[in-house]
Amino acid sequence: MAVPPMLAVFLSVLLLTTVAAAAEEIQGIDVEGSAAFITRTGEALALLRGTESFQVVKPYISIIKEGEHSGMWASLPKPTYEVGEVTWKRSAVWFAGSIVHDGYHSKLFHDGKKWTDSQAETDCLKIQAQALREMHADPADVAYVEKLEPHPESYTGAGTKADYKARSW
Repeated sequence: MAVPPMLAVFLSVLLLTTVAAAAEEIQGIDVEGSAAFITRTGEALALLRGTESFQVVKPYISIIKEGEHSGMWASLPKPTYEVGEVTWKRSAVWFAGSIVHDGYHSKLFHDGKKWTDSQAETDCLKIQAQALREMHADPADVAYVEKLEPHPESYTGAGTKADYKARSW
């Protein structure tokens, strides 16, 4: 039996889409996305290997996946760090620091603490700066993170889909 032409086109597109998105386990974390994303995530995780900051957050990250924006979905059965292109295409060290930052949001959630308010953001920035120092990052990047101050008014919708879609990172 011949496959109708429109069905054949649909199946071809579906196959190409499925092949384009891949998954790989790296250091016990499932990584999902394009080949370039998986490679960059592997570089970032390699930089974090053995750092104290990563050991603190690693148990709270099950999946790192390529996404439209960046954000931690800590309440999922498998806590997922979704990473936007702006973040993962920066340096591998910067990306690694963001993994620790968002992993700490997940740790706070799983410890039953507030994980999306300004105090949580302050704590996440502190461990991100620590991770950057442990990886011997550019001092300018460390200084930038240390000077960031969370703005309480920006946390009214933190952790929601609307907040996620409004992000530029």
